Amino acid sequence: MAFEFNSDKFIETPETTTKLDQLIKLLNQYPYAHAQIVGHTDSIGTKHYNKKLSEKRALSVLEILKKKGVDTNRLSVIAKGESQPIATNMYAPGRAKNRRVELIILSFQYTVDE
Repeated sequence: MAFEFNSDKFIETPETTTKLDQLIKLLNQYPYAHAQIVGHTDSIGTKHYNKKLSEKRALSVLEILKKKGVDTNRLSVIAKGESQPIATNMYAPGRAKNRRVELIILSFQYTVDE
C-alpha cells in the first residue's frame, strides 16, 4: 500500500483496494488470525521524523481496517521508518516504492468441526 511523499494518507487505487479487501476477507474468515501493520518511509528526512511518519501510515491503515469491521485487538502496528527499503532511495521511483505499509499475517487458527 502506497503513500505520497511526506503523507500518511493511503493512496486508493483499484490494486490497493483489491489487496486490502482480500486481507479483510481473510481476517474475517479466520477470526483468530493476528496481523502486523508495518509502516515504512523513504530516506528523506530525519530518522526520528521518518519513524513517526511510518507509524502514522500504519495507523491510517489500521483505521481503514477498523472502519471495515476488522477487530483491531488482533492487529499490531510497527513503525520501521526508513530502515527496510525495498528499492534504492537515490531516485524518485525507488523512494515511492519505499513509502509503503505492509500487512503481515502472523498466525491463525483453523479448526475443523467434526
